[in-house]
Amino acid sequence: MLHGGFQAWQAANIPVSRDAAAPAQAQFPIDPDAARIVVNAQTMLEAVKDPNIVKLDVRDVDEWIGTSSSPYGADFYSRKGRFPGGSDTRWFSGSLTAEERITEN
Repeated sequence: MLHGGFQAWQAANIPVSRDAAAPAQAQFPIDPDAARIVVNAQTMLEAVKDPNIVKLDVRDVDEWIGTSSSPYGADFYSRKGRFPGGSDTRWFSGSLTAEERITEN
């Protein structure tokens, strides 16, 4: 994946081909502890009420300010905006890691 799409790929002179890829078999280890970062709706509703829990909101700027509901289109979902108490965290910006953002807040 390259920021800027296919045009950026070509501008960077990265090779392209119409040939079908032959992916190699691989194993991807699963970290059972990773499931702890996913929460259900009830847990999130409880967390919104607790100021001691940092809530990372990773929406892009248009979603954060409420002009778009999704990267798939401005009106992809009927509800727009952020959740109460969410920390504006751009997951793609690379400016801060999640850990740095949590520490900063």
